[in-house]
Amino acid sequence: MLSQAVRATPKVRVLFTAIQRHMTSDLQGDPHAIGVERIFRTPTESNLVYFESNQVYDFQTFIDWRDINHPLVWDRTSPLFDAYDIMNHPAIMRLYNQDAEIGKREASCLTLILAMKFSGWPMDRAMAEMERWWHECCFKTKIRHSQAL
Repeated sequence: MLSQAVRATPKVRVLFTAIQRHMTSDLQGDPHAIGVERIFRTPTESNLVYFESNQVYDFQTFIDWRDINHPLVWDRTSPLFDAYDIMNHPAIMRLYNQDAEIGKREASCLTLILAMKFSGWPMDRAMAEMERWWHECCFKTKIRHSQAL
């Protein structure tokens, strides 16, 4: 039993369901008997493992239990992801080498900076490359634009 009500946000509902599944698995209980919608299943001596009606817990206790007994492990989608240098991707190379049009410079700059960060570039190298990119791509475009006027 919970000592305080917890707002049923989508994140909390997913967390609560995960905690219930872990507890059911650890107790070797019936996985079909968990959830708020299963309130009508009548407890019997055979399916009631442990219950003290006077003992209440806050939700954080259950979160801590889950973190200790079933820590959340992020599963990467690709084992090659760590060694992948996105700066060598054709789309990023094209963006890096083409002239940056007026009105699209900020988006191009942000995309390049994020690609550099994802590729693990140190901050000083990224800043030096972005300065070089600005002078080679953006400054030339600015001069061409002013000459056309």
